Amino acid sequence: MVVKLGFNNTNSKGQLNKIRALASNTSWVTDKTAMINGVKMYRVATNEWVAASDIK
Repeated sequence: MVVKLGFNNTNSKGQLNKIRALASNTSWVTDKTAMINGVKMYRVATNEWVAASDIK
């Protein structure tokens, strides 16, 4: 997957991670998907998730 825009990711509880962010147009490997607060998310690191709407 490739991240559309730079943004902060969330944890598995849907809480924003303000310390770490993913850079725009960078590729990431994912190993799991989950529905978090009704949003389809992809895991990019341990307890770090990206919304499906934020990837291309």
